[in-house]
Amino acid sequence: MSRKSRETVLAWTDGACRGNPGPGGWAALLRMGDRERELSGGESVTTNNRMELMGAIAALEALKRPVNVVLHRPPRPTARARRTPSPSASTSRAG
Repeated sequence: MSRKSRETVLAWTDGACRGNPGPGGWAALLRMGDRERELSGGESVTTNNRMELMGAIAALEALKRPVNVVLHRPPRPTARARRTPSPSASTSRAG
């Protein structure tokens, strides 16, 4: 089946964390036509970057067959995760 003739899945993902590290969660909404599927998860100790990435990863892992995917996600940190270290990784707070 050619890429053009495949169905398209729209996916919205996000993740967040209270503290960094701290408890966090992620969510994804997948839509194909009039069908929707919600996914979510979390960790007791994690980072914001990890939760943002896990939403996108879980959305892609949930696909059961080859489809085109349009992934909607927050502009950060997913796009920069491989090349930009987290500011909190190199900054300590005095206080």
